[in-house]
Amino acid sequence: MCIRDRCQSTVRGIEVRENGRIVTSSERGRASVVIEDTTNELEVEMINIVVANVHALIVGQSQKTLFLPVDAESTLRIYLQDQVGREFPKGIQGLKLRYHVGNPKVLQASFNNDNSHINLKGISIGSTIVWVFLSDNSEIFDAFMVNVQTLIEPTSPVQVHVGGIVQFSLNQKINQVGQKWFSEDGHIMDIHSVSGRAVAKAEGRTDIIYKDVVQTLARAQVYRTTRLALVPSNYRVFTNVPTSPFYQSEYRMEFKAFVDERELTSFYDDRSNINNNLRFDCSAAQSEWLAVRGAIEEDRLGKQQALVCYVKTKHYYPRDGHMPREVQITASLHSKTTGEAVYSEKFKVEFVWGFQIREGENSVHLSRSHPATTVHINSNHELDVRSEDDALRRYIRTQYSDSKHVMTINITIPEYSELADTILQTRIFVYSRITNQTDTISFSYSPTAQWNPMASIPNISITNVFMIIALLFIVGLLVYSFLFSSATVSNPSSPPRSEPFVR
Repeated sequence: MCIRDRCQSTVRGIEVRENGRIVTSSERGRASVVIEDTTNELEVEMINIVVANVHALIVGQSQKTLFLPVDAESTLRIYLQDQVGREFPKGIQGLKLRYHVGNPKVLQASFNNDNSHINLKGISIGSTIVWVFLSDNSEIFDAFMVNVQTLIEPTSPVQVHVGGIVQFSLNQKINQVGQKWFSEDGHIMDIHSVSGRAVAKAEGRTDIIYKDVVQTLARAQVYRTTRLALVPSNYRVFTNVPTSPFYQSEYRMEFKAFVDERELTSFYDDRSNINNNLRFDCSAAQSEWLAVRGAIEEDRLGKQQALVCYVKTKHYYPRDGHMPREVQITASLHSKTTGEAVYSEKFKVEFVWGFQIREGENSVHLSRSHPATTVHINSNHELDVRSEDDALRRYIRTQYSDSKHVMTINITIPEYSELADTILQTRIFVYSRITNQTDTISFSYSPTAQWNPMASIPNISITNVFMIIALLFIVGLLVYSFLFSSATVSNPSSPPRSEPFVR
């Protein structure tokens, strides 16, 4: 080692520093450096130094880059030689090198710390020339071709949805000797070792490796849908009333899927080696009201256009009158591979249902003995009520219960009103401003008529009439039979009449 001033040079312009570094000037020539160990004078070493110009720059093994896979890296040694072909040692400082990549979209390049190696990384498929040269003398250079391709199809990086399928294969014929496919992380993507069929299992990045005589890899990224967005439409509300201006026989709700800010446009493709293998489903929390189905729409060329929920309303009214104003639609993407929902989201949509006057209450008959009644209308929105007769309007009171979804109409004829002694027959109109639906309640009032509780139930079917007649006939037979039996017991048969006695 060189200790203090015991390092000596035989040529001017060559300096030996305490840390052992040898610094040369711009003068060419030969020199010797003597190194002595002060602790042991017998340890002496001499180094011969030739100060010369760089006459050649060679990038070693550049033929390796004739084929460089996408995302793969390669490091090449840089050799410097003088005029007689002697190689300069590695680690020379102060000698600056530069490089130039013809197509930076295909390849990335960088030097290591001491400029003894150049690092190359394939970015995308293509070809480019790389030049390496001295910074102060560009005539000292080497150039080589780099072809960035891939042995593995599909081209790296491979992007696929959770639950999707990727069929990996080789795009060149290779002597296949015990070839195997591997996944660096089987929890993210699992691959069959022989067929190359891979299934995306979880979000993340992993490398798919093909190992045979050569080893190459493909970078795979597995993503998941992060949100579904409902596309604004021209309809305001959904309704089951055909007369409504908003009515449609089948409503169409269009959605878009996003992975962060990127829109997902391919959901399945059996013809491609990358198949997200997704299906779109829709369901309704109120299935008794709605028939819902999901589909992925395509154009004539088979290009996937949109995710759509088709909604049909059912003309069904429950007896309790509960008609929800908001219904919940669940849109979800399912993996065809596993059958599991990979993403779902709930949406609330406003529905206005047609109102319904409860059975038996669309005809009202009042009298002095029965001056009041209440009509119930099943509805999930408030209605307009008016009477055809102006005098009756002041005796009609309406109230809407939002919690019960019932509209009540209370009609009361006071005993000392101007209608108390009047015979009246008119109609009460019920109207919805949203759906344009209209219905009527027939109304009659007679001051002297006795109230018949059956009068408020006029809608008796013919079958019911026959059943009532049959029931009355059976009751009559039973009563007659009972009376006949009672008469027989109370009046037993008389003894046989004897012949008259004649004297």
